[in-house]
Amino acid sequence: ATSRSLTNRAALATPFETDASDNSATHTGTTVAATRDLYVYTGLNSGAPVMGESYQYYIQLRNYGNATVTGVTLTNTLPLSATFVSARESNGVPLPPPTITTNADGRQTLAWLIGAVPGQYAAGYNRYFYITVALHPSVLPGTALVNEVTAWGDQVELPNNYQNFHSDFQTALAATRDLQVTKSFDNEQFVTPGTLVRFELVTR
Repeated sequence: ATSRSLTNRAALATPFETDASDNSATHTGTTVAATRDLYVYTGLNSGAPVMGESYQYYIQLRNYGNATVTGVTLTNTLPLSATFVSARESNGVPLPPPTITTNADGRQTLAWLIGAVPGQYAAGYNRYFYITVALHPSVLPGTALVNEVTAWGDQVELPNNYQNFHSDFQTALAATRDLQVTKSFDNEQFVTPGTLVRFELVTR
């Protein structure tokens, strides 16, 4: 697109002025071309991929361009042996995927129609989503867990310097259980014969 010069002028007037030479001001700027560049990333947010347990991924969706991308669709293909539990935005609002499909390889794919993602630094240009999944108890420890995300919109992305696809790699962990209890005496107590004493128990 061809750049254009834009001039904005402001002026004021009053019958009481003795010097009107500084009563107006102008600012001139140049238009820039619209850019759109989506970026998507995923990683482990909390918990650990332990067989039979739940854990959580995060997804970052950002527009590095200066113009809004419309019709944005976000997909998340979960690792094999992981099933969807819940999803929410960073503000805590639930965000269940309208579409959940199972691929030929048995992996679940979640899909959201996000809609418009504004240009950089406008409200909503950088969003985070949190996806909780459950790992099947029969998965073998050491199994590779691949979580994949994609994002695309209605417009062609230019300059398209940032990725529209990302994969996170984790390894399934064996379940371990190891309770611990400690008992301690409160040394701040004043103890005399025949009085009650207080102990502290801590379990983890």
